[in-house]
Amino acid sequence: MRKFTAFTSTVAVAALFLSGAAFPAHAGPYWNKHIKCEATDPDGRRIPTRLGNGVLGWSHISGEHNIKKCALVNIPLRDKVDKVPELGE
Repeated sequence: MRKFTAFTSTVAVAALFLSGAAFPAHAGPYWNKHIKCEATDPDGRRIPTRLGNGVLGWSHISGEHNIKKCALVNIPLRDKVDKVPELGE
C-alpha cells in the first residue's frame, strides 16, 4: 500500500508541474467597455463607440486620428446606408 501511495503522489506532483499553473488567459490589452458616443443607424440599431484602448475604440480615434468630437464619428451613420442587392434581384 505504501508503494501505491508513493507512486500516486509522485504522479500527481509530476502532473501538476507538467500542466503548469492555471492562470486566466487575457485576450489582449485592457479594454474599457464604457460608452463614449452612441449613434443610431437608419434601421434603428444602436451603435456604441466604446472607450476601448489605444488599438481600437475612442482612445485610438482621439489619439492617433486626432478626432475629438462624437459628431465626426456619427456622420457616416446618419444618412441612408448603401445596401448591396442580393443575387437574382
